[in-house]
Parts: sequence; structure tokens; C-alpha cells
Amino acid sequence: NYMGGFTLSQLKNYLLFQNDSIVPSKFNVIYDDVTRSNYFLELNFNKGNHSFKLRGDYFAYSNKVQEEAWHRPAYKADVSVVIRAADKLTIIPRFMAVGGMKAYDFAMDEVVELPMALDLGVNAGYNFTDRAGVFIRFNNLLNGDYSLYYKYPVRGIQAIAGVTWKF
Repeated sequence: NYMGGFTLSQLKNYLLFQNDSIVPSKFNVIYDDVTRSNYFLELNFNKGNHSFKLRGDYFAYSNKVQEEAWHRPAYKADVSVVIRAADKLTIIPRFMAVGGMKAYDFAMDEVVELPMALDLGVNAGYNFTDRAGVFIRFNNLLNGDYSLYYKYPVRGIQAIAGVTWKF
């Protein structure tokens, strides 16, 4: 199936993040009234134990006070595949691209656009029963040196593991 659409949102006191003028790796939260439009297209394919999803979003912002929607993306693309092996194991590789974010550099006294962020991750989960299982999640498998926030580095390869329990 496929889906496309458009949303228009009036966001009162929307959170924007601006680098601090003294310590650029710190951020100040700025509130602004923002009108955000989002054009999106999504494609889904399901076949038994496998599914595929591709989604693309384009965002446009109109701010009441601020020059830009600081650290908010202009576009995002997300691709994921769900692989179910029997009823117990699920593996989900995912690739995401986010870009068009802008920040203000006080030292250079100019607006800068952050490079596109690319992230490859994998989630895996194993269910022992309907109520108990384990999972492991990896992010930034490409060990990319991208920034979602200006002057704030991203972590390298990340992993998290845990136990799930439904009660």
C-alpha cells in the first residue's frame, strides 16, 4: 500500500534549540509560534513474515519571531525492513537520513546548515513467551560523525540490550 499527504500545524511555543553564544556546545531553548507544513509519502509492502517500509518527509516552517526553525529538519527519509523468523525472532534493519537543519554560529555571525545525517541501525528481539523476551538495538553502525545539533558531536556506534516483560 502507499500513502501520501500533507499536514499543516500551528504550534504555539514550539521548542527550538539555539547554541549558546558563550559555550557553543550548550543549547538554549527558544519558544516560538511556528506554522509547520509536512509533505510526506509512504510505501509499505507486507508479505508474510517480511515487510518493507519507505517514508519520506519534507518540512517547511514559518516562524513568528525566529529567523529559522533552529535544529529542526527540512527533510527526513526512513527505510526499514521487518523480518520475522517463526514467532519468536524479529530483526529490523533501518536506514535513516535527516537534513536541512540550520543553526546560528555566533562566532562567525552567520546561519550555517548542518550536513545530512545518515544512520544505519538494527533492532533484534526474541520472545520466549507472549509475555517475556529480550532485545538488542544498534545505532550508528556506520560510525558516522554527523551532528543533529551544531557543535554537539554524535556518539559512535551505540548498543543497548534489555529484557521485556508484559504484565
